[in-house]
Amino acid sequence: MSTVSADRRAPFVTSAPVRQVPAPVILAVVGALIVGYALWTWGAWLASGPTQVSATRNPADTSWWVARIYETIMAVAVVVISTHVVRQCLRQRRLAFDAVIVIAGFFTLFWDPMVNWMQPNFMYSSQWFNLNTWVAHAPGVVNPTAGLMPQPVFIMFIYPFGLLGFAIFINHGMRVVQRRFSQISTVALMAFAYAYGLILGACLEAPTFLSNLWGLPGAPADFSLFANGQRYAWAEYLTTGIVFTTFAAVRYFKNDKGQTIVERGLEGFRPTARSAVTILATIAVFAMSMWALLLVQIPAGLHASPYPDDYPAHLINGLCNIPDNPNLAAPTAYGPCPGSPGFRMPVKNTFVSNTGR
Repeated sequence: MSTVSADRRAPFVTSAPVRQVPAPVILAVVGALIVGYALWTWGAWLASGPTQVSATRNPADTSWWVARIYETIMAVAVVVISTHVVRQCLRQRRLAFDAVIVIAGFFTLFWDPMVNWMQPNFMYSSQWFNLNTWVAHAPGVVNPTAGLMPQPVFIMFIYPFGLLGFAIFINHGMRVVQRRFSQISTVALMAFAYAYGLILGACLEAPTFLSNLWGLPGAPADFSLFANGQRYAWAEYLTTGIVFTTFAAVRYFKNDKGQTIVERGLEGFRPTARSAVTILATIAVFAMSMWALLLVQIPAGLHASPYPDDYPAHLINGLCNIPDNPNLAAPTAYGPCPGSPGFRMPVKNTFVSNTGR
């Protein structure tokens, strides 16, 4: 008689593979928080009725005409870049990545004046066509004169359109270098992009510093370019290169599927959701480059050299008192500028009236 043996061992149980959350989704969550914070601030700013800062303008000064040249160039650039982006979208029949950069660049603009979060580190001239900035309406800001600085319309366009244009220039240079040195490493290529970004940033900013159309007085004067009255501080030109390089790198580096870092791992998403995640993730990455800038410039402001005493009135705009400056019409609500004798950083509660209690 034959016997039948049975294997009564329990079947081997395998655990289901852990589903990983794509990196763009995590970045998109950060991007959504950024969008919420920006829209809240901009909404409060618009509700307050932003106005043009023009009391200190001086149309007789050369800087007035330099500003008009910049604004004209920007207007042409907006038309050219917008045409390029629209054609891309029509050709690809979807939201092209350059269109994503334009949208994300608009939210990158939000962080531009935040360098004045605690004190008036940065100054824009009222020679630009402008509106007063939105910084004072951002939750958490402590600088009591943060909302007095003019925010140039030129800058409102440079972030969404101008930085895409600079990224296109840098990407062209990166392609030339990569063709010439086919074995170049990613680190070396990024170093080239940063150096190229420094040059382009200097081309953009050097004339504005020399013309006192903007300035970064709230930084140490060491290693600054130009005379002290046109202080082009290292905290500006080094960090501007970071922002330019980030825009260029995100646009340039793609995997074998042609996906940028903010598009990878989203194949299972519907097209609309994929576009939304990509936009929000790009907003987050670009914001991080601006945070790097702020994390250099704001602490540098705590070690500021005395502010130049020959700044024109159209650059000061009542942000703080610069000792011995003949162009300061009246004492400001802020008090002495950082780096001045007797400086003490004021906050909003400092200006609560004394009730005698």
